[in-house]
Amino acid sequence: MALINCSECSAKISSIAKQCPKCGAPNIIEKPAEQAVPEEVVPEKIASKQEQLTKKKNSGTKVILFSIGILVLIGAITFYIKNQGPSGEELEAIHSIEQNSTKQVDAMFDSYENKEKTRQDSIRLADSVSAMNTLAAEENAHPKRKSSADRKKYLRDHWRDFIKVTRSSFTYREAGGIWDLYIVATNNTEFTIDNISVSIGYIKKNGQVYKSEEINTGQIPPHSTTKTRAPNSDRGTRVSEPGIMLINSNQMNFCFAEGNWIKNDISSDPYKCK
Repeated sequence: MALINCSECSAKISSIAKQCPKCGAPNIIEKPAEQAVPEEVVPEKIASKQEQLTKKKNSGTKVILFSIGILVLIGAITFYIKNQGPSGEELEAIHSIEQNSTKQVDAMFDSYENKEKTRQDSIRLADSVSAMNTLAAEENAHPKRKSSADRKKYLRDHWRDFIKVTRSSFTYREAGGIWDLYIVATNNTEFTIDNISVSIGYIKKNGQVYKSEEINTGQIPPHSTTKTRAPNSDRGTRVSEPGIMLINSNQMNFCFAEGNWIKNDISSDPYKCK
């Protein structure tokens, strides 16, 4: 217990008194600041992190130490040349050692710096193999015929397995209005599609169709996808899925028009251009 000054009247009071006996002012006792409890240090975690850092530094350290050794050797040889004056044979031997040492250092640095490149090349090779396997699986699912004409007929008969048309997501207002809409056409055949014509409907919040639009997409290369922007609308909150109206491919001799879709009988080759 100690005597301190009252914060109001400066009279001497006990440090543990609740108030000043003279003026009645409360005694404000300062509490010691809490000390932060240090985080528990786990020796195993420290050792594990140190081991990981050591492994990462090992390869670079070895290269640096070897390079320093080569530089020391070259310096010693240079000092010997200046002070001892070696013979012609010794000079040839020293020159050979310098050339071999330089080549070894360059090779080690090349190997060290190209390690990441080699890893990336391996990843690209694996991706290429995977892509080839996927393509082979697709071809096995839709086998080619013996001749080009048979192949074209096969594609015409099964065109819905190879030609797809969808729509993208879009932006709209709750009160009505649609924009940023695209028609996405995919050609998975080995022939160019000259034109695809589709119809979409802009639908209002009450479910009624506000208007319909016809959208044409042209020149879709083999095994590719093309996006065509659809017109914006000042009304509507939803859009119907595209309905295919027309498909033409001169290379495939393929002509499809809405109304000539034969669902079951394909023996007459109904989609061959007349």
